[in-house]
Amino acid sequence: MVAEANLVVSTIAASCAIYIAFLALKHTTKPRINVSLLNARDNVIRCNREAVFVFEVNNVGYWYGVAPAIDITIFCNFDPAFELKELKYGSEQEIINNHVRKGKGGLKFVRAEGIKLVRKGRLSSFTY
Repeated sequence: MVAEANLVVSTIAASCAIYIAFLALKHTTKPRINVSLLNARDNVIRCNREAVFVFEVNNVGYWYGVAPAIDITIFCNFDPAFELKELKYGSEQEIINNHVRKGKGGLKFVRAEGIKLVRKGRLSSFTY
């Protein structure tokens, strides 16, 4: 009788410890973000022609939880041969940044800042 009670109490204690460990894992996750170029295969980019690059930002997350990614700043560098004009981003491409700067190695870039990704999946894209 005492052995059975000890088994029940040990099982309950172990279940509670596993649940608390899972909650700690879920609430301490860090964001995992993927940035991909959407139209790389669709269009052929020719010299001296204007082209639009569309990037997609995904909050991938983990199997046990998705942490919100808030105030993300994204830099996409381009070769100096590219003449960048502007960057449009936001849910409806309503934010425009046309401040082209030179970065490390002479690469040109425009940055997208203040992006918020709170759920899993495609929530934002930006266009050069």
